[in-house]
Amino acid sequence: MRGNACVTVGWDIGGVSTKAARLVYHQRRIKTLQTADQYFEIWKGKERLPSVLRTLSKALGPADAMAVTMTAELSDVFPTKTHGVRYVVRCVRKAFPDLPIYGLDVDGGFLDLRRPLRDPRVLAATNWLATATLLARSRPNCLLVDIGSTTTDIIPILEGRIVARGRSDTDRLLAGELIYTGVLRTPVSAITAVLPLRHARCPVASEYFAISADVYRILGRLEPRDYSCSTPDGRGKSQAAARQRLARMVCADAESLSEREVIGMARFVHETQRAQIVEAMRRVVRRHRRRTLPVIATGLGTFLVRDCARTLGWPVENIAVWLGAPAARHTPPVGAAYLLAEWLTER
Repeated sequence: MRGNACVTVGWDIGGVSTKAARLVYHQRRIKTLQTADQYFEIWKGKERLPSVLRTLSKALGPADAMAVTMTAELSDVFPTKTHGVRYVVRCVRKAFPDLPIYGLDVDGGFLDLRRPLRDPRVLAATNWLATATLLARSRPNCLLVDIGSTTTDIIPILEGRIVARGRSDTDRLLAGELIYTGVLRTPVSAITAVLPLRHARCPVASEYFAISADVYRILGRLEPRDYSCSTPDGRGKSQAAARQRLARMVCADAESLSEREVIGMARFVHETQRAQIVEAMRRVVRRHRRRTLPVIATGLGTFLVRDCARTLGWPVENIAVWLGAPAARHTPPVGAAYLLAEWLTER
């Protein structure tokens, strides 16, 4: 504790991106908030994770305690998720040996990571729970839709309670509350099997030629700085380079297709991805005998959340209106830091 304030850092340690948030919690409110992130593909050098953590922590400043959420455990660099969780926990403890560190579990409680873990799997993929628990404090009836680089979370909140059917990733996939589609890393061939070309539907190549980031660069929905992952061909992130990659999805190139044709294909991919997410949103809401819920949008793909809500005719609000712009793309670590500060001050 620093005076009457509690300073915490929350983590969201993913397979391709690590995010952190530092907040000063005073009188049950966030007094100050800072966020930071680093693109880090854990399968390319998992031994560098402690260094990544220390670098981000140094950028944010000191803390009294830390809260950890993760999704990196699913990376195939680990033989099992249990191995993955244990590895991430060891890295956090190695990076910050003198700090109290807690992990958010699937029930929304905190486990002291300085003690042996009985079942590491309870810490797997709880980043969505941090966001939803924080949101439920002020939005008792809403649908949280978080579209990131790789996945989409669709979380119903009713009467201040998270009423999601699934808790594990597998159960959430089955319930339609987790969709493996995002606005950066999703291969185009995972979104659609065909693309419009010459008044027909052309089957796409099952190759890693283009990703969703290329689609949204072409359409002007992502800035170059937002294209934080590697490009499939290792080349640039301009709209022209993105068009070249998307043209290859139909075994063509920018010389054989017009710019207009490639833009038409990009629009088709966007419409297809939007339709997939819209259908999942409908399914989740109808399960709870509702026709509609106000949508709270967050994540890098907030623009796509808005598109989906408008397609449905549902009201939509950016989480930044409540948390502020710096937190809008870092809601899991913000949520983890807030919940830990609240828990520590009320014990």
